[in-house]
Amino acid sequence: MEMKSDDSSEFNYRRERLAAIRSILQKGGMQRTNGAWISSKLREFGLLFSGVASVDQMSAENWDDLLSFLDDFHRRNGAKALADYVNDALGYELTPAL
Repeated sequence: MEMKSDDSSEFNYRRERLAAIRSILQKGGMQRTNGAWISSKLREFGLLFSGVASVDQMSAENWDDLLSFLDDFHRRNGAKALADYVNDALGYELTPAL
């Protein structure tokens, strides 16, 4: 995922958090669906969540809100629930039971 930021340390921080969230989604059982990999689903969800048409339009605040939401949802509900939530929001089949 591309991130809009002038500060490379902020870019790297977000990239690391996104990698961690992809790992959580994978541990939650998220799989490729209809040609969409986890990274693609996460990007699609970010656009839906932020209400923008492209990641290039996402502000630093959009990124922070998205990442905070995903972290908080995972902390409260677990990896499988997060994977199911993202899949459901995008209209994909729910994640199979682990």
